[in-house]
Amino acid sequence: MNLILRNKTLLFSLTVLAFILSLLPQKVSGQEKEVEQVWVNHLTKGDAKKLSAFLGAAITLELPSQNGSFSKNQAVVMLTEFFSIYPAEKVIIKQKGTTSSSAMFFIGEYHCRTTEYRLYVLMNNSSGDYLIHSLSITKK
Repeated sequence: MNLILRNKTLLFSLTVLAFILSLLPQKVSGQEKEVEQVWVNHLTKGDAKKLSAFLGAAITLELPSQNGSFSKNQAVVMLTEFFSIYPAEKVIIKQKGTTSSSAMFFIGEYHCRTTEYRLYVLMNNSSGDYLIHSLSITKK
């Protein structure tokens, strides 16, 4: 029960954060766009192994069947399973921006044959590389 409450609190916090961030001026540099194109391509192709190059050592992951904080390896296993069950037909980034010089957020949609999902991604600049620290794919 405590885990469910914590996960609902996390989802609420991410939603509030996304709303607040949507009110901020948004500017994404060329390097950041390049990074976005690569990880979105891996997400669209359902390639969790290649996507793992963009995952932090620990990641907050929210999928329809699982959510919580996981190691990079655990997240890759869960994403591989999700992609095999719900392969993407397209991934659309609808909104993006920066929260500071070291963090970016992306809000979009993950479309598969049977369902449309909301997509939230938070990346932090870690030693010069942007890594995903939070990834949420939830039903609309």
